[in-house]
Amino acid sequence: SVAIVGYGGTIGKKCKIGAVSSIPARSQLEAGAFYAGVPLTKIRSGGGGDSDEDEEEEWWWGLLVLRVVVASPFLFFVALVYAVLLLPGYIVVKELDENVGSRPLSYFSLFLWYQIFQYLKLVVAISYKWLFIGKFQEGIVDLYNLGPWANSFLLQALAHSGCAELYLGTPLYSFLLKIWGATVGSRCCILSRWIFEYDCISLGNNVVVFTDVSIFGHTFGDDGTMEFAKTCVGSNVIVYAGGFLTRMVTVDDNVTIMHNTAVLPGESLPMGSVWAGSPAKCVQKR
Repeated sequence: SVAIVGYGGTIGKKCKIGAVSSIPARSQLEAGAFYAGVPLTKIRSGGGGDSDEDEEEEWWWGLLVLRVVVASPFLFFVALVYAVLLLPGYIVVKELDENVGSRPLSYFSLFLWYQIFQYLKLVVAISYKWLFIGKFQEGIVDLYNLGPWANSFLLQALAHSGCAELYLGTPLYSFLLKIWGATVGSRCCILSRWIFEYDCISLGNNVVVFTDVSIFGHTFGDDGTMEFAKTCVGSNVIVYAGGFLTRMVTVDDNVTIMHNTAVLPGESLPMGSVWAGSPAKCVQKR
């Protein structure tokens, strides 16, 4: 996520690149290694990546097929539901136009029904979450199946197709996150839509999350797996724009995470500290 790749370089097989990273031009990245940061830093050396495992099936092709297979019938179903929801509005407009002869009134009725339609889509998203998905469970899943990953992707597409984004930064958006399964404390201001796997996310009291902050409950493995785990944020925490938090991250109380800061999986940020950079480093302790 938010990685910049320069020209003329080589990225080795099974190489991992962290969020909010910049790869200089003509870089030679070791196979199987893990890189992150600005400037780019090697976090962990790899195993080379040139073993017999290279002959195994490339799992990302399966991921691409999964997106197409799952999304196509789902989007067709959503389009069908939306068409049924819009049908009453069309009938009302047609009747007003033909029988009353008031075109302004018919346009106003169409506008009013469209606004109602946005809230109906929100109801569809909430219903889909609890009727077809339930709670996201911690653990490791295979990306080839049609389980948690597909549900996470589809729920995000559906949840923000209605009026949810109108409430960003308000107590109503915190309330919506609670309905979708997240744990959200009091007096939180959440300005970002990029919160995934709601049941794995826990936010304390007085948390401020600025725009374009990503808070995930998952990471991907290089063996075609996806791991779900808790991401916990304490109270009186500020996450500035572009921050990135993923699974098994624990943020204690009174922590500040600066702009474009990527917190690595499993990182624990102690109380009263200030973090910046990619990967995140403690720059101040209060």
